Amino acid sequence: MKKLLLTGFALVSMATQAQTWVQQNSNFPTASTLVRDIHAVNANVAWAYAALPGAGAANLQQYTRTSNGGATWTAGQINVGNTTLGISDLTAADANTAWVAVNGSNQGIWKTVDGGTTWNKQTTADYSKPLSFPNTIYFWDVNTGVSMGDPDTANGRFTIFTTTNGGTNWVRVPDANLPATSGEYGYTTIKAFAGNTIWIGTDQGRVLKSNDKGMNWTVTATPIIDFGGVTTAGSNGQLTLKDANTAWVMDQDGIIFKTTDAGASWPLVDVMSGTNYAGDLKYVPGTVQTLISSGAGNPERGSAISYDGGENWTELTADAINGDPGITALAAYDASTIYGGAFKNTAGTGGMNKLGALLATANPASAKTAVSIYPNPTKGQVNIVSKSDVKSILLVDMNGRAVKSFENTKQIDLAGLQKGVYILNVTLADGQRTATKLIKD
Repeated sequence: MKKLLLTGFALVSMATQAQTWVQQNSNFPTASTLVRDIHAVNANVAWAYAALPGAGAANLQQYTRTSNGGATWTAGQINVGNTTLGISDLTAADANTAWVAVNGSNQGIWKTVDGGTTWNKQTTADYSKPLSFPNTIYFWDVNTGVSMGDPDTANGRFTIFTTTNGGTNWVRVPDANLPATSGEYGYTTIKAFAGNTIWIGTDQGRVLKSNDKGMNWTVTATPIIDFGGVTTAGSNGQLTLKDANTAWVMDQDGIIFKTTDAGASWPLVDVMSGTNYAGDLKYVPGTVQTLISSGAGNPERGSAISYDGGENWTELTADAINGDPGITALAAYDASTIYGGAFKNTAGTGGMNKLGALLATANPASAKTAVSIYPNPTKGQVNIVSKSDVKSILLVDMNGRAVKSFENTKQIDLAGLQKGVYILNVTLADGQRTATKLIKD
């Protein structure tokens, strides 16, 4: 990690791009909780789960979710029938449907279809025969998902299940579709995903990779020694993915490496200015190479953004009223929807932050390559120009609140909308997502 003094033009240009976290309330039932991980499903829906700080902290089974872009978070218990069980990972498909990977004496996968009120075990993902610790879980939609556990005690191969019906039936991936493991194992939450691709980090610094939603797997080495620091004390790493070929890893010292050839090579990213934090690292979907890093420890407490793949970093500031709690976990759906989990403060508020739509104005290059809009400013009618069909449009105000939505159209009418600055989020039929600042006269 490099901490350099910026002078002259570099200081001015970076300062103009400063972004601010706006504090939100996670509303976890237990005091002094932190956000362990977050899954941003779309521009409005996100889920997160809780943990208590410190090594050896008591077990916690709590979730929180939002269906309005973080304006409010609703929290509750992840009731899996035994308070001694641990929550390894969480994923969601919509505001009502989510899954958790659970470790302990009755480990496996639980699902909710009522927003977290009730949770039911999916028995076909059997992590007990042979015994295998479940680490990660991810769903692409309400039907298609994958869950990865450590190598089983029978043959030493990773225990990976896939489903195409929401988990009603989980099918174990055949050993022939898995790489040799050499006794290695995975970690909770150490995963990255983009399109049909998912990568999972191990204690040997390697990543398991699938480009077909978990059906077939390969493995590649990375510069990380150990993604979780159990096998090699003092070593850990973060992993984030743009597409099947492009990814970044970051070690415990904040040193960043990037691959553009699916992990065949990992050139060092030369951090030329600013500070990046080693706690978490996320690529922002829909951008060329925007990254966010964060940390919640001391002294590495804060967060920063890079618009050039990690070479230059700008500090992300906190809500001036509430202060900076440190960021324990990051999630980014697109350039307008970015969350930073945190600690609840002593008053019982806080615990979540949102960067919101302001980020999109700092990195418009990716939007221009895929989508253009006119007129801008507009008095009402807006035309969208793109090579691909438009799947959906979401208009967001500068506080990150959804204002209007449209589907399957390249022309919208905003005549009745209040004057101001908005972010127009466009999802194309080919999967690209862009965000453009729009001024309504």
